[in-house]
Amino acid sequence: MNKLFFILLTLIASFYTRLEGNEPENYLIYHQKIVEAEKLIFLAEKPLEGLKVFQQVFEQYDFVFVDDCVEAFQLALFYQQDALALSFLKKAIANGLKIRMLDHLICPNENANWSEKSNSTSLYKSSYVQIHKDFVQRYQTDLKKYEEQQFENFLPRINKKLLKKILEKHIREQAAKQCGKEMGNTKEKQQNIYQQVCDENLNFIAALFKQKIYVGERNLGILNYDVLERFEIPYLNENNRLQPSILQSLNLSVNTYVPVQTEANVFYINILYNILFHNKKSYSVLSNYQEEAINLGYLHPREYASLQYNHFQKDKLPEDNELYLREFTEELEDKVEKKVDKLRKKHHLPPYKVDYKKYQFSEQNCLQLCFGFRKASR
Repeated sequence: MNKLFFILLTLIASFYTRLEGNEPENYLIYHQKIVEAEKLIFLAEKPLEGLKVFQQVFEQYDFVFVDDCVEAFQLALFYQQDALALSFLKKAIANGLKIRMLDHLICPNENANWSEKSNSTSLYKSSYVQIHKDFVQRYQTDLKKYEEQQFENFLPRINKKLLKKILEKHIREQAAKQCGKEMGNTKEKQQNIYQQVCDENLNFIAALFKQKIYVGERNLGILNYDVLERFEIPYLNENNRLQPSILQSLNLSVNTYVPVQTEANVFYINILYNILFHNKKSYSVLSNYQEEAINLGYLHPREYASLQYNHFQKDKLPEDNELYLREFTEELEDKVEKKVDKLRKKHHLPPYKVDYKKYQFSEQNCLQLCFGFRKASR
């Protein structure tokens, strides 16, 4: 009888655990915890409690989004919690970050164009985040050793065939968008070619999603040159230009510049999101799959939500769909904020005030805490 009771109790406990969504694969819970941590830090002004929540969620999930780790890492350094900072940085490394990428973190600047900043070499040093410099130098030996060890563990997570395919589609799309003149096409003809490529790319991704084959940072990683080298996937040369063989396959001269993603803008855009953003139909086409893709950790809720800004015609976004997912420099009226927050909650996003306070904090302290396209898609 005692044995039967024990089994029954175990089944009941298991049922409620599943009911509450506490399974490690439930990334809706993951995103809720990240929001909880940010609320504690930026609204409740309880930074240590917030950092502990970051720690708990990173311990619970094997795959985590690198941007979340990098945010938590900078905050831990700011609040002089070196042990937590080290664990957050190591978690980012375990998920594909290279230490060198930290040097591409950029301080918020209202007057700066991020796409230009990410490729500029003439900026003042103060334009870049500095808080990690001494810390990385202090732990350099340990971090380098850990980076080498974790790289081998990280590689099996990446779907090599999908990564190669998505890269090829990104390159072709960027060439179609930017290199019409070099291809000898009129502006009108090139626009038609570009739209066709965008549609083909979205159809490819949607077909995968329909088969429940989801793609995202979880199985593509962030852009990492070492991964491409190990998998022998051709991409950029030492000058961050496409390899001549790739340009030739596109019928472009070897001197043609095609603006593709580089490691220098790894915190600003990712290749998959770039493809989705370029197609105005992405928001509606993925609508039937986005909830499961988010729940399984492939699609980031901010990425999907922000696609609505390209789905609706410019300046014609329905008022009821306004998430305020662009620059977080505007303080909202209470009535508007309540409406926005209700909609944000449906999209698994934090209250607007969290983003507003976080952006203010990052601007005041020269930290990069907002990521993705227009600092709002991650």
